[in-house]
Amino acid sequence: MKKICLYSFFSLFLSSCSYLFYDGQETIQDEILQEVSSSSDHISIELADQISYLYNGIDNVIQIHCPEGTTDIYEVSVSNGSIVKEDTKNGLYYFYEDRINNVVIDFQVTHKETGKSFSKAFQLRSIPAPKAYLWKYRVPLPIQRQNVFTSVDKKTINALILDIDNPNLPLRCNAISYHVDYISIDDTRKTFKNESKTGVFSEELLKTIQESKSGDLFIFDDISSNCSSSHIRPIFFRVKK
Repeated sequence: MKKICLYSFFSLFLSSCSYLFYDGQETIQDEILQEVSSSSDHISIELADQISYLYNGIDNVIQIHCPEGTTDIYEVSVSNGSIVKEDTKNGLYYFYEDRINNVVIDFQVTHKETGKSFSKAFQLRSIPAPKAYLWKYRVPLPIQRQNVFTSVDKKTINALILDIDNPNLPLRCNAISYHVDYISIDDTRKTFKNESKTGVFSEELLKTIQESKSGDLFIFDDISSNCSSSHIRPIFFRVKK
């Protein structure tokens, strides 16, 4: 009888200890999960100007939001490329990567004292090729864009203008060089090479365009820009009456 009582007491003791131990572990795990989620909820990494991707070859503006406001107490690192502090009071940084050796860039923000960290990944893309137009230098492009001009229009255009069709990508593109073939309606031919770095026509090309007749053809090709390494489609400009 004594053996049975001792055995029952011992079993009850072990089960109680087991319950206490498990309950303690469960509480610790809950605290850890709460710490991780609170860290993620209070720190965010965003791209400025409502841009969805990182782009190579330009300074991408990164903004980090944290509970303390300033990011001086955080270490910010990236898996590739380089990141430079701009204004830590407002959490502003510049990220730059010239090559696309990794299409995904990981950003990590780590608290210098507690070691808590938060990370976020962004996709890195090439800057899309701009579209080329013939228009007036430093004059906004019209909404209805075209590359067919009348005899009146040809006297006002003076430059090859580049435009990226993305309002959230704040880039000013210039045609740093291009090649022009002129073929008149009577098969007179001329070739021009423009390296103005602004897209503005040379005096010789401008004079040829202004003196051209209906049916004359200008081909603008081999266009290079200061904002994108992607191929830019050529322009075929035929003069209309």
